[in-house]
Amino acid sequence: MRNSEGAEFARATQTTAAYRRSFRLSYAARIGELLQLANEDGIEEKLDESPYCSHHAELIATQTLPALQARTDHAEETRNRLFPNLTTSSLSMNSLHGITDGITAAEKSHLGGPAAGIDS
Repeated sequence: MRNSEGAEFARATQTTAAYRRSFRLSYAARIGELLQLANEDGIEEKLDESPYCSHHAELIATQTLPALQARTDHAEETRNRLFPNLTTSSLSMNSLHGITDGITAAEKSHLGGPAAGIDS
């Protein structure tokens, strides 16, 4: 976020706030997408490895969805009870360099497992 060509351009044009906001938002969005893909891949992998036939494995997986939805609903109800005055806000991404650099940084993350220099 500080050493890319996009960051240098933002400093030169005095648009570092927009660059950093765009970087963070696009990074977070792409990481969210990558995590969702990892979850989907993990579910498919577990279904493939299941000792049951695929029909039974899918049935077991679909039976867990209502429990997961109930858990999500409970978490949201608890949040709303503890923080009744929450409001929503919107943020904009105005820096194309920040958006691009944020996505690139997220793509370089190591969500797939151990990376060089990191002990597993």
